[in-house]
Amino acid sequence: MTTEMFGAPYGIQQAEDQINKNVLSGLKAQQLIGEIEKQPAERLLAESHARLFQAQAGKAEAEAKETGEYKQFVAQALQGLSAPGQPPGQAQSLDKLYQIGILGAEKGFLKPSLDVLNDVTTIKQREAAVASSRAQTVVSQLKAQQEVSEQLAAETASITTPEQYSGWLAMQASRGRDTSWMPQTFDARAKQMLNTLTAQGISASKQIELKMQATKDASMIKENEAQTSAAFASAKLSGARLKIAEEDLTVKKKYAGPQAEATLEATKAREKASKAYSESQEVYRSTNERKQLTYEATQFSTLTPAERADPALRKDGKTYFTGPNGAGTWDAKVQRWIPFKSKKP
Repeated sequence: MTTEMFGAPYGIQQAEDQINKNVLSGLKAQQLIGEIEKQPAERLLAESHARLFQAQAGKAEAEAKETGEYKQFVAQALQGLSAPGQPPGQAQSLDKLYQIGILGAEKGFLKPSLDVLNDVTTIKQREAAVASSRAQTVVSQLKAQQEVSEQLAAETASITTPEQYSGWLAMQASRGRDTSWMPQTFDARAKQMLNTLTAQGISASKQIELKMQATKDASMIKENEAQTSAAFASAKLSGARLKIAEEDLTVKKKYAGPQAEATLEATKAREKASKAYSESQEVYRSTNERKQLTYEATQFSTLTPAERADPALRKDGKTYFTGPNGAGTWDAKVQRWIPFKSKKP
């Protein structure tokens, strides 16, 4: 049986070592679950470019021309997005592909832009899913450690007699824990060490609580970023489709006449594209708002019940997360909140 060490010399260090092992296990699980780590950035770029740029045999001349124009556009875009002297990592490569998809949609290259944006958003969503799975595993492991720390603090705090102390030592031995460094009699030194263990158990529990919250926050932010990226891409593509529909309607009105069947069909297409664009804009607005609120909630302290009830307890100039309306900075002079303007995109 493995001997478990705990106490002032060992407790926090062991907790840190175990947490590091848990994180390492989570990383290994991510490698087994996700496909992200299996694809280097260079391979991702090569496969995406091959799919987007290589013309298939037998395509019409107009499509081949469009493919050539798109290849030229991407080459110029990549040159403009590249940072000189810095090889791109996977995250940078994904960001570049995403920007190329957005710019391509604005230029009217709908089909290849849709392909690349679908690829990027799918990868981001997979990354978020893997991060969420890993976070759940880490939080579960941290929770188990927290329960042990809280149990230790509760046990040591409740010992007031020699009989309770002897029983506690025997219980630790039955759990495989080494108590040879503890006094075997309930003397002043034993009481002092029990007080130290109680304080250490409470401190370790608080540290673990902070790590659990940080893990949850990071996972939530990544998930919201993936959703926002997908919504923004959808809005851009919808806007590009609306632009094309409007241009088509203008041509039909000019050459076919206002009442021609082709013009009426183009009008319906334009109305459909306009509705889709409005809906996609609303989805993007709501997801971006949720992303912003999540970010602010993880960056600033939430008002305590006492601070919420009594403005005098709020710190002047401090930014708090105040709830559904986001964060605000308290101005004690005028007794009101100054809306917080985040710099994070």
